[in-house]
Amino acid sequence: MLQKTKVAEQLTNDRRIRRAVTQESFWWFLHLFFIHYLDYPLAPFHEEMIHLAESDEYEMVVVMAFRESGKSTILNAAYALWAILGRQQKKCVVIISNTQVQARNHFANIKQELESNELLANDLGPFRSDEDIWGTYSLELQQLGAKIISVSRGQSIRGLRHNKHRPDLIICDDVEDTIHQSGLEQEELYRWFMDEVMPTGTEGTKYVVLGNLIAMTSLLMRLRKRINDGEHQKAVFRAYPFTDANGQRLWPQRFSTKRTVDEFKKKLPEDVWEREYLLQLYPGFTIILDDVLPTDMIGPELPPEQIPIIKKMQRYHIRSPEVRESGIALARKEFGI
Repeated sequence: MLQKTKVAEQLTNDRRIRRAVTQESFWWFLHLFFIHYLDYPLAPFHEEMIHLAESDEYEMVVVMAFRESGKSTILNAAYALWAILGRQQKKCVVIISNTQVQARNHFANIKQELESNELLANDLGPFRSDEDIWGTYSLELQQLGAKIISVSRGQSIRGLRHNKHRPDLIICDDVEDTIHQSGLEQEELYRWFMDEVMPTGTEGTKYVVLGNLIAMTSLLMRLRKRINDGEHQKAVFRAYPFTDANGQRLWPQRFSTKRTVDEFKKKLPEDVWEREYLLQLYPGFTIILDDVLPTDMIGPELPPEQIPIIKKMQRYHIRSPEVRESGIALARKEFGI
């Protein structure tokens, strides 16, 4: 901590040092240029997110985190810019969202930082020249030889490139939702990701997939299985529920007291709290416990006899009040485990 304090003093007073350090370190880039987003001190799981983004060890990073965990701020807006301006020197960044509205909003946040973040522009800019084309869904940074493109789920992105550069960073941020939960829709999304998104990159492309727990057969759960089975090399999956296995809050700096948490929970339906914050399909039935969720029931090729069980589980979760009462017991009964 003392070392970081000394560095912070130097960064405050010396633009040359500030520029060098922020280009090398995503952590410092975030804390200096995106400090207006950081209303609360970061927690250890945020530190791990930062490490996974800036590390050259991983070409695919899949993060399932509770709502309002800060994952989009860190791994979408801030990382997309650091990946271009920092040492990774990405040239063609593609950000994929669930809808066109979300794609436009994600892109607008990045565009606003480039246009109005004076410290960022003074240290690492200028970013815009007269020849640059800044539209609603893409912008070009000619002085850096880079481009950012924002698209929505399902769009054809085959052949996408910037000059000679194919996408070298692809960020998928919340491309799933609770509306499109049918097996067919989830299968279509998975096939689009594998057939369209993955081949769009090239050697050295980094894929960052962010989201929440939607269903057992969701895209993130299938990627989790592929990573666990060793089908994706240099890949990592991380799940960050609101509380850990010991019931401790992962972000106590923001949710500091039980009263704070209780007031927050009152605003949410119970099933939303369980699924999107605790990352549980049933009460006490968390996705990060492999002994509870058989991995052979999560893969893209589900045995025909298991499909009705999956559908029944999802139906119980959404509609049946029984699941609130019996939770894991009902789940174990349905799955025979």
